[in-house]
Amino acid sequence: GRPKSLRRLPLTTCATAPTAPAAMRTVGVSSYAALGVGVLGTAVFCAVFLGAGALRGWNVSSVTHQYSWTLVYNDMRFEPEPMNTTADRMDPKRTGAAASGWYYWKLPRVDVTPGTRAFAWILYAAHQAAVWAALYYAQATDTKYAPPNTSYAYTWWMLLVNAIFHVLMLVRTHTTYDGLAQDVSEASSQGSVILMLVLIIVFEARDRGVFVGWPKRKPLRVTHSKDGDAAAGEEKAAVPLYKRLLRCCGCAGDDGSCVDDGAPTVPNTPLSTRLLRRYHGYIFAWAATYTAHYHVTESVLAHVTGYAHTSLILVQGSLAYTPAHLNRYWRLVVEAWVLLHGTVVALTVQHGTPTWRMFFFGFAFMLFITQLHGLPPLLHSRLWQRLIAGPLVFVAIVLAVYGGMDTWSNLDEPWRIPAIELLLALLMAFTLWCVYRLRRLLRSPRAAALTTGERRAYEAANVVVEQVAAAPAVWLRVVLLAVVVVCFAIMVVASWLVEMYALSLDLITLAVVLIIIYWVLGLVAFVCIDSTLPAYAPVLDDNGELKTIADNNGADGEGDGDGAGGSDDDGGEQRRAPRRHRRRGAQPQQNARAGGGGKASDGAAHRARAPLV
Repeated sequence: GRPKSLRRLPLTTCATAPTAPAAMRTVGVSSYAALGVGVLGTAVFCAVFLGAGALRGWNVSSVTHQYSWTLVYNDMRFEPEPMNTTADRMDPKRTGAAASGWYYWKLPRVDVTPGTRAFAWILYAAHQAAVWAALYYAQATDTKYAPPNTSYAYTWWMLLVNAIFHVLMLVRTHTTYDGLAQDVSEASSQGSVILMLVLIIVFEARDRGVFVGWPKRKPLRVTHSKDGDAAAGEEKAAVPLYKRLLRCCGCAGDDGSCVDDGAPTVPNTPLSTRLLRRYHGYIFAWAATYTAHYHVTESVLAHVTGYAHTSLILVQGSLAYTPAHLNRYWRLVVEAWVLLHGTVVALTVQHGTPTWRMFFFGFAFMLFITQLHGLPPLLHSRLWQRLIAGPLVFVAIVLAVYGGMDTWSNLDEPWRIPAIELLLALLMAFTLWCVYRLRRLLRSPRAAALTTGERRAYEAANVVVEQVAAAPAVWLRVVLLAVVVVCFAIMVVASWLVEMYALSLDLITLAVVLIIIYWVLGLVAFVCIDSTLPAYAPVLDDNGELKTIADNNGADGEGDGDGAGGSDDDGGEQRRAPRRHRRRGAQPQQNARAGGGGKASDGAAHRARAPLV
């Protein structure tokens, strides 16, 4: 069943994996210790830049001469906010719809020099290149997930690199001041982070669904019958909530029941989203780095929470290939932090205008309806339990607040942000499917290649995994990676053009347009990166039967996250193993429900058929 061009490639299993390079060797320090260092460093950084600005008199009230937790406008340091004056109407950037994207914290245009611009751009470019290079290095060296209570040297190096650049951003603010905001649109900064949040919705839907745990895909269990045949089927029925809580306390089996039957499982990943799962780290790292360098470390509470968010995203990227990277509670904090940040921005910068309700309840909707249902206690709970923990609590809070404030006429506010995010998620899922179908039409063996976490899961379930596509020649890899850099450069150039020509679009519309541009270019970058790395798939014979090794203990691993954002279960929550497989040649397929299969050869291998989907 292997393509002729690949029949000479060796089968790859954990036992034959090459020795890891120095940066990807494990160290005897838990990844949770690295997580703690990253969170502590973020807190220290935010406290330092808040205090440093206050000591310089930034955001200090001219009346009380004390630091103010809300924004204090200072026309001596910045250009005033657009007020539709005669002078504003003569400036295309300060009038009409373009004025909604005015960014306050930047030098007056008369004070901007080539030096202030160059420092900001050089700093950003160096930081971005360092993060991308480290992530690609980890993927190119075929890194596996670190065992429990360990981490990689890569993890600590990345934490150090991000810490250095955060210190340099603080130095930049207190010397030349400006970030990238002088040259690119504010909609680009917001759009990059919204893009990341929407993509998280897309690839997390497999495990937690979108609406109160629906529609999600149950992992498939691999079992062996008495006569040696292998079969893959759906995970057993939903587990009561109290048993999930017992599991969280270590009193139950890994699947949430009180008895673990030992049957391995594999993530039931839609084939079209595997491309996103493998390479989401690049676009997440871009979103966090670009947004961090767009802003300045001004001593305003809105900036503190914003920098905390981008810093936590970069910490999550530093934890790639470690158990902490997969921890569902930590991932929820990173994803849902925008609820705190958006509300703080509305309350502190906009001086308590009613927009705070739109941000708070909009992101709270996503928290209660979508995000919470990825936590272990709710992951396999019953529908009535999820309804109580999600929609009922959210609706009660909305009714209490809007009823208490007597603002029933504004009851559309909580649905605006979710509507935008969910529609964008649907669009992106559809484009992923289109790219997948196109690659399948072109008979690319990479179209549905396994992610790193899935490879570990297949091997843990005693499934033989083979390399179905090799890395190309060095010159071709250089060309493809250059295309990746060009794609992201075009994203930045598009943001610059929007700011340069002051497009007459409101901030939200402009952000959505930029998100679509970013996503199209990001997909091209994903395909190019994918084409530079080897691809792996389970071994199948001419009949499409899945081969398993009966006497192989396999490798203990799980998860799908291959980059900065994280995308699978935290260590020990769900064991993953095999499931979908090929169509046309040796390509993996989905939704395997195997039965039958031949007898083992020399007692070593079993076969399970995986029907085409």
